[in-house]
Amino acid sequence: MKLSSRQRDFLSRLLDLCREAEGPVHYADVARALDVNPVTAYEMLRLLENKGLARSETVRPQRRKSRSIVVFSPAEKAVTLLAELTGDPASERDWEEAKASIL
Repeated sequence: MKLSSRQRDFLSRLLDLCREAEGPVHYADVARALDVNPVTAYEMLRLLENKGLARSETVRPQRRKSRSIVVFSPAEKAVTLLAELTGDPASERDWEEAKASIL
């Protein structure tokens, strides 16, 4: 699968943030990490989701009156693809360990 450098940047940063958070992250966190507008991050993450490289879910914060939020995480396909593109097999192994600790 072919990705633009911008798509790779978003995907790589999403993977890093999810590892740090040990779970899915809000698109605004990705926006801050990449110094882009939250709408830009949301649209790029949706594009990656349409390519099968990211997953989204709607979660309701524990505070009762808070609105639901959309969080994203990399799909397993993304981890494999990034490892192939970077030539770093450790990336996939690290993600598997992080995923196991989350689940």
